[in-house]
Amino acid sequence: TTQTYMVKQDICGVIKYDTVVVYASGVGIGSLSGVEAGFKIYPNPANEVLTIEIADAELSRSGSFKLQIANSVGQYVLIDELKIKHSSFNIQHLQGGIYLVTITNTKNEKTIKKLVIAK
Repeated sequence: TTQTYMVKQDICGVIKYDTVVVYASGVGIGSLSGVEAGFKIYPNPANEVLTIEIADAELSRSGSFKLQIANSVGQYVLIDELKIKHSSFNIQHLQGGIYLVTITNTKNEKTIKKLVIAK
C-alpha cells in the first residue's frame, strides 16, 4: 500500500510543511525454493573432497542432476552426475581459487553456488 505523511520542519522558528509519499513495492528477496534451496555444498572452503547433499527429500526422488564446476574464466573443470542423496567428489587436482558450482535438473532448472578452494 502507499502511505502519505505530513512532515513539519521547525528551523529557528521558521516552520515548513512537506508531504512525503512512501510507495510499497514488490521488490525484495524472496525465500529460496525448489532446486535453489535443495542442495548443500560442503565444506566450503574445500581442499581435497567436496560433498554435495540433496537436502530436499522431494528433489532426491526426482532423478539425477548434472553437476558442473567452472573456474574463474568459465572453463569446466569437473562435469559429473548426482544420482544419490550424498555425493563426494575428489577435487585435489583443482588449484586454489573461486569456482562456480552449477546443478541442473532434468527440467533444465538450475542453481549456482560459489565454491572456494583453499590450498
